[in-house]
Amino acid sequence: MKKRSITKAFAICMAAALAVPAIAGINPYNVKAAEEYEVYEENATDTDAYEEESEYTVEDTYDEDETATDTDTFIEVDSDEEDFGNYEVYTKGDFKYTRENGCTIVGYTGNKTNLVIPDTLDGYDVKAIGEQVFYENKTLRTVKLGSEITYIGGYAFKGCTNLTSVTLSPNLKEIYIEAFMNCSSLKTIEIPASLCTKNGKVYAGIKGWCNGVFSGCNNLSTATFAKESKIIPANMFLGCDGLKSITIPNSVTTIGDGAFYDCDRLTDVNMGKGVTTIESEAFEECDKLVNVTFSPKLTNGGSKTFANCDSLTKVNLPASLCSKKAQSAYMFDNDKNLTTVSFGKGSTFVPVSAFYNCDSIKSITLPDSMTEIKELAFYDCDGLTTLDMGKGVKTVGKAAYYSCDKLNNIKFSPKLTVLDDDSFGECLGLTKVSLPKGLFPYPKDTSYYGATYYEPFKGDLNLKEVKIAEGSIYITHGFFSNTGIKNIVFPSSVVGIGNLAFEDCDNLKSIKLGYNIESVGSQAFKSCDSLEKVVIYNEDIRFGDYYSVFYQSPNVTIYSYKNSAAHKYAKENKIPFVAIKATTTLMYRLYNKNSGEHFYTSNKSEINNLVKAGWVNEGKAWRAPLKSKTPVYRLYNPNSGDHHYTTSGAEKKSLVKAGWKDEGIGWYSDDKKGVPLYRLYNPNATTGSHHYTLNPAEKNALVKAGWKYEGEAWYGVK
Repeated sequence: MKKRSITKAFAICMAAALAVPAIAGINPYNVKAAEEYEVYEENATDTDAYEEESEYTVEDTYDEDETATDTDTFIEVDSDEEDFGNYEVYTKGDFKYTRENGCTIVGYTGNKTNLVIPDTLDGYDVKAIGEQVFYENKTLRTVKLGSEITYIGGYAFKGCTNLTSVTLSPNLKEIYIEAFMNCSSLKTIEIPASLCTKNGKVYAGIKGWCNGVFSGCNNLSTATFAKESKIIPANMFLGCDGLKSITIPNSVTTIGDGAFYDCDRLTDVNMGKGVTTIESEAFEECDKLVNVTFSPKLTNGGSKTFANCDSLTKVNLPASLCSKKAQSAYMFDNDKNLTTVSFGKGSTFVPVSAFYNCDSIKSITLPDSMTEIKELAFYDCDGLTTLDMGKGVKTVGKAAYYSCDKLNNIKFSPKLTVLDDDSFGECLGLTKVSLPKGLFPYPKDTSYYGATYYEPFKGDLNLKEVKIAEGSIYITHGFFSNTGIKNIVFPSSVVGIGNLAFEDCDNLKSIKLGYNIESVGSQAFKSCDSLEKVVIYNEDIRFGDYYSVFYQSPNVTIYSYKNSAAHKYAKENKIPFVAIKATTTLMYRLYNKNSGEHFYTSNKSEINNLVKAGWVNEGKAWRAPLKSKTPVYRLYNPNSGDHHYTTSGAEKKSLVKAGWKDEGIGWYSDDKKGVPLYRLYNPNATTGSHHYTLNPAEKNALVKAGWKYEGEAWYGVK
């Protein structure tokens, strides 16, 4: 058992423990140690109104191993002659007792080796064993308690080093501190069901400072529990060094707080099938614990229940503990040799702080059923190098993998939508990540104070390479702040960058904001000391209005088009500006509600005229290069008023022969094949029979509605 050298605290703890039986309502029998009564005898004078106890005689009419009977000769103490405070002490054979709330044994003067404590003394049911009654009795070998005993006081059998067997009362409900401490010959004990209920109580001192009921019982290797036991009481075997194996009956639903705390030789725990709750620190500091079989019904794992179990190398958590309704915290905190973790079929949650500071875990693979990794789940697991989230995880909680210094390989779940603050913070071994699109939706609020901020990689100073999946829409507020990112490429689907998204990215030297990016939030690139070149291709880009986007980034120069929004922003914020030549043109899409036709153009005069004529401007469609090797031809049907677009010279000639008018080159296709525009045909339409879109969802919807997909028509700039 571990001893902590905290002298003052230990003294306070012991004083409090000794005072416990005197607290009103805790000790119903008003038990006092025999020594307390003997003090009166030691201090008695010749004038005291009572005589020596030797003047009273008791004829012992039962053998050494037999229970006393009511027919035994007994002479009652006269209350006027032997009144100790509020209690009267009586003698029956080798026993001294009081009659408060039944019979409480407060002293023993015999020398029996095999002792049976009677059910009654003088017609009174024996209800309690007082403090220190058998303290350091070296003659006792076996003890059988009377069937009516409900209470055993503190230190009652402490130091009975030759005691090998104890039969507890079937009605026992309370045992006080160190009752059987240092009974070094005790090998087995059966705990009655009466103690294993919600009313059963086992009192011990503060865990780690004081001792338990069976502390120092170095040979107590086996403990069993009576049938119909429901609860293993708190502190039941706290500090019991002898226990090697524990099997919890199926009837038990709860293992109490500190029940097996600091059982240094305990190697195996089988919980049975009924346990739903393990309370805090139940198996903490069990240094030799190797095997744990969990109950399939376990839903409450308590706090630090298996913390500091240095020999525990593997655990398989039941699905019941890894579910939405389950509760636990720090279950395996600081289990330094825990290397293998697995989860039962159907598990959906990794519990809160479950593997906090477990340095020997090297790899974690989560089942596809897992949907959430709770906060602090693998906090400070310094040995963890590889994480496979499976296919189902949607949320990773705060600091779930914080300070996992060696983590360098993460396979993120494709369903992931939330990485909470510091979920991978201070992971100094992380150099690159590939992130799914679900992390980057368009936010509900983009304002500086109303926005939701996440900083999952804060302090990852070696994270230099980031890949964001196509289909991502908006870089979440604060998402890459305080990382080591050197450069980043935004997919064409991204339309915005959130507030403080790249704050304190000191290695970021240059960045390109593509045509698709429509807005950049306030202080998005705050305190980026090395950032020098920012290229902005969207002429109409919007900037956050709460502090500069480049606040405290003193070396930034903006590169964009003359007279663009970026040019104006640079002037207003006194940021150096360099004009660049345009290489693309923005294409717009318009819709005729009468004919059902869609029309595509980059000509603003043409757009204005069509809108005046009743067409609906549906906004930006894509970006086309100003020049390429692949022209897109525009043709007009004067009979139907329909337009058609194609890169095929042969198709153009065929349509011209059929009466269509060649209107020349409408725009160009991107030879780099940046983003495809899909071509669809409606066999039922007379006008607007062809439709072009870069939106896969729109394409699929039209196919479902009966349109025919004809393949990729041309390409826009990515």
